Amino acid sequence: LAALVPATPPENPPEPASHVPASVAPATSSAPLERKPEQHDWTPIERFAWEDSGYGKQWVTVYIDLEGVGEVKEAVSCSFHNHGFDFQVRGIRGVNYRKIVDNLDKRISPDECKTIVKKDSVRLKLAKAKGELGFESWLNFESKKTKEQREQSDADPTANINNLLKDMYDEGDDSTRKMLGEAMLASQKSRNAENPYADALGEH
Repeated sequence: LAALVPATPPENPPEPASHVPASVAPATSSAPLERKPEQHDWTPIERFAWEDSGYGKQWVTVYIDLEGVGEVKEAVSCSFHNHGFDFQVRGIRGVNYRKIVDNLDKRISPDECKTIVKKDSVRLKLAKAKGELGFESWLNFESKKTKEQREQSDADPTANINNLLKDMYDEGDDSTRKMLGEAMLASQKSRNAENPYADALGEH
């Protein structure tokens, strides 16, 4: 019988798998990680609609569509001030939304404003501040004046009324202009009636 020759071990035997450091082959997952937004990561709300309830009525309503906002009612907030608001929604499906307005066309009463959250939308009820002429109509949502011009108008009620009438005339339709023209003519006639020289001046 041939003699049995023992097997010769290899010169460089491989190390056992247990000797491989864990950091070399970490466990991985193919599932994508969802990044949670930070509080300062805001997506501005560009699209919205607004509606004035009309002259003599208190409310201006802002409509903002946000799908799923009703699921995070506790994350919806809005702070109001005399000429604007800061509307925020945190973490709606991984996104923070914000709408800031700081130069509204007219003053509002912050304490009376409301935030109404629906299933897929939010309504901001802006309470008009009552002026010399009652609850005025809003011709624009944001003022065309600078903040400095607006503050000057607020400080002088007479100038504010004159500016309002001028804006209504400049931006109104034909019927509005006709109404304002008739009102100014009636006012002029009333002043002439009190003037002893009205007959001498005559009507033009």
